[in-house]
Amino acid sequence: MIKKTLFIASIFLIGVFFVSPAGAVSIFDITFPIPELGNCADQSSCKAYCDDEANRDACVDFGRQHGFIDEDEAERISKLPETGPGGCVGKDVCRDYCNDESHFDECLSFAEEHGLLPKEEIEKIKEFGGQTGPGGCRGANECRSYCESEDHLKECVEFAKRKGLISDRDAEVATEVAERGGPGGCRGEEACRTYCEDESNIEECLAFAEKHGFISSEEAAKIRQFGGGAGPGGCKREACKEYCNDPAHQEECIQFAVDKGFMTQEDAERARKLSSVTGPGGCRGQECRTYCDDP
Repeated sequence: MIKKTLFIASIFLIGVFFVSPAGAVSIFDITFPIPELGNCADQSSCKAYCDDEANRDACVDFGRQHGFIDEDEAERISKLPETGPGGCVGKDVCRDYCNDESHFDECLSFAEEHGLLPKEEIEKIKEFGGQTGPGGCRGANECRSYCESEDHLKECVEFAKRKGLISDRDAEVATEVAERGGPGGCRGEEACRTYCEDESNIEECLAFAEKHGFISSEEAAKIRQFGGGAGPGGCKREACKEYCNDPAHQEECIQFAVDKGFMTQEDAERARKLSSVTGPGGCRGQECRTYCDDP
């Protein structure tokens, strides 16, 4: 079911801030080992440390002090019981438990009792509970697979609108794209990306994105200002990513972004700071994303 699993990811938050730090300046600002967390030596070992319920308080305090979680979230986590629905322990185990349809009511009650979702979300999930999704699909994975098919897109949009899962405006845009396609009639993410990476289609794609609220007028204006011009070192499109991932070009790329209004001076200083240090495993630049994508 589409909305049913929204609360599952929130059931156990211990260690999550090491995977997706929403409030911190950067995970790379953290120096390993971390004495407050049992001297864990890298991201993986710190996550393992914080997955242990016995270390919850230390991890919550660390997350709060470094801006990974706010005060409200820290308080909510601190009040969670040691075990979740059905006695599950740990985010992954609890997710598996709550993905089972037979545990739906139990997991929803747990989420409601411990404030893991806003009341309005809880009410929507209750209203939808026990029902099947479009085409009779059940569960997030099955419904996602069903709705990714172009043949089912309109049906899924109408279902989501009827159930209040998307706004009228979003439903209108999705229906239009389903019927007419995107810029140039493209259909599907990959086809539309390829179409819009062609410089001759930039204005059409920008107009489409601006019209449908995918980007703001200010963002569109910045992109138009840059136009089809070359990037740092004369690079074009994908080549710019490779060019700017080279440490030798990082200062040039940062200054280019500032001059074109794509980056503030504050962001530039932060980028310069990060470019001068190595990340976990000695990674630099794009290497860090690849390194940290490895479980």
